[in-house]
This record gives sequence, C-alpha cells and structure tokens, in this order.
Amino acid sequence: IPEVYAKILISLVILTTLLILSSTLLYLIRKRSNIKTLAAITILFIFLDLFLLNSFTLDPSMIMKSEFNATNIPDMYKITPEIDFLKQDTSLYRIYERSGILPQHLSTRYNLQSAGGYSSVTIKHYDELIKNAINLTSNEEYISKILSLANVKYVLSDKELTNPNFEKITSTIYLNKDFLPRAYIIPESIILDKAEILNKIKTDFNPKQAVILEEGTPLKTNLEFQEANI
Repeated sequence: IPEVYAKILISLVILTTLLILSSTLLYLIRKRSNIKTLAAITILFIFLDLFLLNSFTLDPSMIMKSEFNATNIPDMYKITPEIDFLKQDTSLYRIYERSGILPQHLSTRYNLQSAGGYSSVTIKHYDELIKNAINLTSNEEYISKILSLANVKYVLSDKELTNPNFEKITSTIYLNKDFLPRAYIIPESIILDKAEILNKIKTDFNPKQAVILEEGTPLKTNLEFQEANI
C-alpha cells in the first residue's frame, strides 16, 4: 500500500532526526555549550516529538481501498491443492520451496514447517547451507542430502525436477526419498573447517553415519543410526 509505506518512511526519517538531535543535545550538555544553542535544540526536539511524530496515523480507509481489504481476506488463506495434500501427512517434517507456490502466510497459517524459515533474522551458517548451496534444477545427489539434513520431506516446485532422489507426487510436489527425521542418533562426529564442509557433503558424506562439526574432538562410538523421539 503506497500511502502506508510513505507514512512509515516519513516516521522513520523523523525518528532518525530525533535520535540525531538527542545525541547532539547530550554532546553539547557535556561540553557545556552556549545556553541559547541548547535551548534551540531542545525546543526543536520537543516540537518534533509532540507535533510531528504522532501526527502520522494510519487511516483505516487506506486499507479498505487496497487489494488487502476485509472482503477478500478469506481468499488469501484459501486451501490450495498443495496444502490439502501436505496436511494429510501428520508426521514431523519440513517442506522446501523457492518458487512462490506456498507463500509464507499460507505455510504459517496451516502449520507447515518450512526449511527456508519465516524470518529475515536467520542463522548465517544455516542460511548459507540451505539457500545458497541449493539449485533444485541440478541432479547432484548432495542437494537431496542437504535437504534431508534439514528434515525436508517434500520439495515444492513449479519446474520439473529430474533429480533421481526427488519422486514426483503431484505436478508441484516432490518427495525427497532420503529425508531424515527431525532428530536422530548417529555413531560419530568429524571435525572440518568451514570451507571444507560443503565439499565433504558433496563427496562421501553419509549423514546417517556422522555429524560434521567445525570444532571439538572427533568421536566414534558403537551406536547405530536411530530416530530420536521428540
């Protein structure tokens, strides 16, 4: 909604100005500056705070005139064929999609957990691994391996995926045949530098056999791969 965004932008500009003025005022007070200068900045600060910042209110009519009005909110959350299929699987899993088939507001509304996350504040290592290392149109086996590590059972794509590890279920939903449980026990750990991790995953790494760590002591036990109950 352009009008709303414009008001938000103006409010941010005013807030930034207030922060600058308050910092300047504190600096001048510490330097024991001229009283007239201090008074002028103080008056300006109060004026902006009382009369400008609070004058930018959201007019409800803006929303009612927009495409996101109350009359078509139900359409925004309408169950799609993809949602209908995924909701039938009650096991614990994540989905992965990058083509807009299942927007964030829909996956959140219907409790479908996405490996892509729901926030702009993400863990850097995880973001690099999931988003930057994956090209769904590639046939490389490691792509399925990375998604499996993230408990991704279903991949959603409006493009044909020829990766042999992805089994086509519907026109837009693929089953990741090698997906792993959300939590599980494995027999060993290996230590690698960050730069080596992706190369290891691309080659002979078996996620059912070991976990890769960047620091610590390598461990090897007699345990076997086993799903953990959570």
